[in-house]
Amino acid sequence: MIPVAPQGKPATMDKTVFRFFDKFTSADEATRVRGACELIAFLASEPEKKEKERAYALKRLIRGVGSNTNASRAGYFTALVGYLEQVKDTELCPGIMEIFGLVKSELSDSDKDGDDDDKQAQLKVELRIGKISVCGAIIGTGLVDGASDLELQTVLKTLKKGMHKAATPLAIMYLSELVKRIDTKKFTSVLWPVVEPKLNVAKEEQTMDTIYFLLAATSAHKKSVNKQFFQNNFGSPRMFHESNYPYLANLLWDIKSTVTINHPLYDYLLEQLVEQDKVASFWTHGVEPILKDEGSEHKFKDI
Repeated sequence: MIPVAPQGKPATMDKTVFRFFDKFTSADEATRVRGACELIAFLASEPEKKEKERAYALKRLIRGVGSNTNASRAGYFTALVGYLEQVKDTELCPGIMEIFGLVKSELSDSDKDGDDDDKQAQLKVELRIGKISVCGAIIGTGLVDGASDLELQTVLKTLKKGMHKAATPLAIMYLSELVKRIDTKKFTSVLWPVVEPKLNVAKEEQTMDTIYFLLAATSAHKKSVNKQFFQNNFGSPRMFHESNYPYLANLLWDIKSTVTINHPLYDYLLEQLVEQDKVASFWTHGVEPILKDEGSEHKFKDI
């Protein structure tokens, strides 16, 4: 016979849950993944008895994506995504606003007395990346698919607030993924008004990340980004226009690192050029001038 705890006496938390988190900070990816799988399996075992353990684990996972090392952030993010994937279609799945309640408590960026300015600045970057990563988990696992306008705005405003220096590319990548998951009505009424002020700048201030987002937006929601936006910022009525091809080609050839050369813009832009039958025109007006220019400073043009 299974012993039953006396009524009124709260169940104690199974301390086994504590032992999984150390693996998330390992420099070895396989160890981090194994730790995530073990935690998820533990929480999935007799879930009706694991309310306290789930609550504790979710708090730790959200706090952990704001860690101070890349390996640790990756470990906690892997576990967070895996956990949300497992529970998203069940009554155990936390709501988006519940998750952001934990973001507020676990990733608070209030200044700590005694810390110097450099430490404070680094802490803010780590917490900013943590908040963006939580948004990425919500988007990537599909929790955002059924979000209310308020929930969607909360995700968007968190990502927008995170667009600061080193964290900006990460925020825009998640926004680009979100664009493909929502309908045109929500894009037009909720998403675009939040991000448009950040993107409404001259093409000289655009980046591979913002171009990737704009391509994703105009592909998924045709005509939702109007001609005037492109005319004002790019001097062209649309992204794929002959007058804009030199700019796009130079952006693609401006390779500064392996991070740049692995950017998803390369594949996505090519896919869109093929889909819209613009490859020949892009080559003629954008690529050939670079290849023929003997004074070009693009060091990878001969590859």
